[in-house]
Amino acid sequence: LSSIFKKEVGVSMVEFINQTRLNRAKALLDEDGSSSIAEIAMQVGYSNEYYFTRCFKKQFGVPPKTYVKTKK
Repeated sequence: LSSIFKKEVGVSMVEFINQTRLNRAKALLDEDGSSSIAEIAMQVGYSNEYYFTRCFKKQFGVPPKTYVKTKK
């Protein structure tokens, strides 16, 4: 199943799930300025805020706190 998914979509299932979670986190950061980074991380399925921050920075080039500050 995994190889078929990668062949059809172009990325592995794990990468796809992580991209989807991080895109949702980015959308939540865009629309909700009152939630903390830890709350957003938990909402999208990350139990560790520090790991979430690392993944977010890897995906978008900036940490979530910096992203929020630049959006304001």
